[in-house]
Amino acid sequence: MIYMVEHGFSDPNLEPAWNEWYTDHATYAFRSVPGWRTGQRFIAIPPSQPKYRAMYTLENAEVLTSDAYKATTGGRFPETWRSVITDFHRNLADGDWMPAVKSDERLVVFDPPATGQELPGVNLTTWNIVGLEKTIPQRSIAIVDRASGESIAKRALPGISAYTPVFDRWMI
Repeated sequence: MIYMVEHGFSDPNLEPAWNEWYTDHATYAFRSVPGWRTGQRFIAIPPSQPKYRAMYTLENAEVLTSDAYKATTGGRFPETWRSVITDFHRNLADGDWMPAVKSDERLVVFDPPATGQELPGVNLTTWNIVGLEKTIPQRSIAIVDRASGESIAKRALPGISAYTPVFDRWMI
């Protein structure tokens, strides 16, 4: 299963502290949850939105209802962050494995109505959204080189966004 989290952030003054908390607390806490396999976080290349995405590989959907997950963040944030996190969405997809995006690569996300035909030659991986909010029916991703990712972001095509990895993918 692929667990996808996306959101914006409304207070630039608090953003460095938020990023530190997310990296130091949330990401490391997930590693202690049985069934959590991989994780990587991304920041949008402007004008792409939403600003942040995190993509995780889970053994199955039950990981998100487990006591171990609930003991970490359980999909909730401390009160400190709740008023400044915007457009927060979580979806669960039927994929088997979230591939790593290297520091010199970019993640490109295609949400309907994007089809991939807008970017000939880009190799897409497509997943069906099967759980949580189901804000979209499907999501496709591609991993491209840095220059291509930045070029795609600048084109600002509807339903297509590009991201830089915040840190290397971790794997358990």
